[in-house]
Amino acid sequence: MGTAPRGSSIPAYLAMAFSAVLMGFASVSVYAAGLTVGAGGTTSLANGSMDLGCGDLVINGTLNLDSGTMKNVDNVVINSGGTFNGGTGLLTLSGNWTNNGG
Repeated sequence: MGTAPRGSSIPAYLAMAFSAVLMGFASVSVYAAGLTVGAGGTTSLANGSMDLGCGDLVINGTLNLDSGTMKNVDNVVINSGGTFNGGTGLLTLSGNWTNNGG
């Protein structure tokens, strides 16, 4: 992991690194104004949550909702080549659900 920055104590430096590792295992909430999953890309929500702020969800790649929550979605558009795997998750939308051959 390298050496501690100048003027820092090793215990404090290690504590920061340990906190960063723990944060990687915590459930994450994300707020965004819409989401586009690019062609060939994969987005997995696991057990996290995402608030799209009434923006659109456009899926050109793969979206794995898993056991997560996606809320405040306006329109869902699944384009050709796109895949939506809902799992046991929850998606709430106020607009239209459009499947363009995905």
